[in-house]
Amino acid sequence: MAAVIAVVVVASAWTAYRAWTVQAALLDTVDAAERVRVAATSRETDALPDLLDDLEQASGQADERTHGPTWRVLGLLPYVGDDAGAVAMVSEVVHDLAGGGLEAAVQAADGLGDLAPRDGRIDLSALETIADPTSQAAASLESAADRLNDVDTTRLVAPLRTPFRDLVGEIEEADQALGAADAALDVLPEILGGDGQRNYLLVFQNNAEVRATGGLPGSVALVSADDGAISLEQQVAGNSFGRRETPVLPLTPGELNLYGVQFGTFFLNAGFTPDFSRASELWSARWQERFPGDVDGVLSLDTVALSYVVAALDEPVEVDGVVLDESSVVDELLHRTYLRLEEPAAQDRFFAAVSAAVFDRVRAGAFDVEDLFTVLARATREGRMLFAAQGRNSQLAAPLTDERITGPDLAASDAPQFVVTLDDKGADKMTYFLRARTRLMPRYCVGGRQAFELSMRLQSTAPDDAASLPSYVTGPGSSNNEPGQLAVTVNVYAPPGAQIGDVRQSEDPVPTATQELQGYTVSSVDVRLDPGQVVDLSWRALGASGESADHQLWVTPTLDSGELGAVRSAC
Repeated sequence: MAAVIAVVVVASAWTAYRAWTVQAALLDTVDAAERVRVAATSRETDALPDLLDDLEQASGQADERTHGPTWRVLGLLPYVGDDAGAVAMVSEVVHDLAGGGLEAAVQAADGLGDLAPRDGRIDLSALETIADPTSQAAASLESAADRLNDVDTTRLVAPLRTPFRDLVGEIEEADQALGAADAALDVLPEILGGDGQRNYLLVFQNNAEVRATGGLPGSVALVSADDGAISLEQQVAGNSFGRRETPVLPLTPGELNLYGVQFGTFFLNAGFTPDFSRASELWSARWQERFPGDVDGVLSLDTVALSYVVAALDEPVEVDGVVLDESSVVDELLHRTYLRLEEPAAQDRFFAAVSAAVFDRVRAGAFDVEDLFTVLARATREGRMLFAAQGRNSQLAAPLTDERITGPDLAASDAPQFVVTLDDKGADKMTYFLRARTRLMPRYCVGGRQAFELSMRLQSTAPDDAASLPSYVTGPGSSNNEPGQLAVTVNVYAPPGAQIGDVRQSEDPVPTATQELQGYTVSSVDVRLDPGQVVDLSWRALGASGESADHQLWVTPTLDSGELGAVRSAC
């Protein structure tokens, strides 16, 4: 008996000692990782190699100590086995990243400075230089994310569950960013005219009159790219296209029922659909009807994304005596210009001058490359920068379909998605005052079928005297809304096979219409907001039978939010 007790005591002491050494190694790993993050954020590139070596050494010790016989035994025990396995997994994943993926990412970052345009031209060979390390880093992070996602976090103890999920979230975010960069580097040489001149429409969407894709297409420009040389060929106001008597392209019955014939006859309303590739087809057809020639794609930025770009420039932009910087661009372009300039033609000329000035500064390389890439990545994450490949570039669409830059695709999507859109009903500029927050919550899963609750809070930040604003801002009072009111249509697109319930406002049912479009069930509700008013809406939905995967959420971006990303499955 004494011998047995002695063995148990010694084994327990040894296990406790091993746990203590693992904890110490993990704390060293966390400290080293934080120093790497700080150095990367502050761009202390000279210090990064040594810091990565420290991280690899610390994580290597944690990895070694969690893969010995003692830790394997702990992994087999009840209660603590799942936690021991998760710690071992984290140690191994971080060690692998420190020795490969992070080093490759740093190598790719070192080459970013060579991508700045010089004399209006991007060196395509510089893209090739950073392509390999970017691909290697992306592959390492994708593998790490896949391995960590295999762990059932519900079986972990609470003190371990939260940091584990936080780590998974950080690695998934980095994986998405590098995955998007890897996909972009595959197609950018051809997009930038490596195989001959390419022509693109550059559409600036005005959030003050919201559309499903972001906003009214206020300004449109034709940009050419030839062997990396970029030039602005032509620029016009979106409203200069006017209305056609018939749609510029055939519309489906679902499009006619949901959006009306103006979807195809009025250039400004092609953004009624959240499907950016479809909106781009309509815009391109109207452009080519007026200006014959090839259009190989459409790139769109909303005004908030434009403010991000201005923030990355080396100095503010000045147009007609108005100084525009990160803090003033949105207010100036979406509101103050309408108060300062009464004539729409004068407003259009100012908007065109601003976009041309920003384009010229970017073309001249008057920015910090890392800053610009960072803000463009943010704009893409928020759904504020969108791209659709067309014409001679149509084959390039496939590598980009998994990236957020293409927007939601109603025709084909690899993952089930809920799409929530906003469209201005008042022919005004009142959605400058619109604020919106949306949440999609999985509630339960029965037989592989999920139940969801979708909620949206809409708020008008318009001043009490909004009715006294210029009529160009308040609109002509269409759709029964009074001057100063804010009127929008909210459309909720539930994925094929899903069912969507009634809309409720503060638990009270509100009138809604339900239609079908490309297999999606679309629930539409009109909302009017008085100055300062807040409206809370909610929908209940059942996912498609047998669809137990994570769902995607895409929401029309407003001035203060752009909600995109995966929603964890309840199954």
